[in-house]
Amino acid sequence: MIQPSALFYARGVDRYLMILIPTAFLLYATSHPVNRLRVEMPAQFVDAPANSSAARWGAEAEIAQAYWNMAVTVTQWQYGFGSSLPADLPANFRIDEKLFGAAPESRARYWRKLREMWSSPACWRTTREWNSAWVTRQASKVLDALPDYVKKLAEGA
Repeated sequence: MIQPSALFYARGVDRYLMILIPTAFLLYATSHPVNRLRVEMPAQFVDAPANSSAARWGAEAEIAQAYWNMAVTVTQWQYGFGSSLPADLPANFRIDEKLFGAAPESRARYWRKLREMWSSPACWRTTREWNSAWVTRQASKVLDALPDYVKKLAEGA
């Protein structure tokens, strides 16, 4: 007669599946989808007139890239994916206008342009990032409950 425990371990694959499936679940559970602004500036972000010269367009593209970098490094962390940007120009959306040769009104222009493009899926990328916060939350709950548990065990013994 075959013992019930021998049925489960009859195949060598089962041993690996017992490890692989919970491990895959834990890896999936500790990662979550995150939307981040793309580092690559979309070509539509450049706010240059269609009939501008190549030199003018190149200079405007440098200004646009500087403002896009500001959006990637600062703005996305303040507002994030799915939120709408305020109409008022934030104080920290700023580049060194002298360094880039930008006109003072370019700041407002590129803020309007960023507001137009902010909700476009083409501007965002979705990745999965590691997040073990749920593990630390559960561990802290266990550690918080441990003294009471030990006290009850001591009283019951």
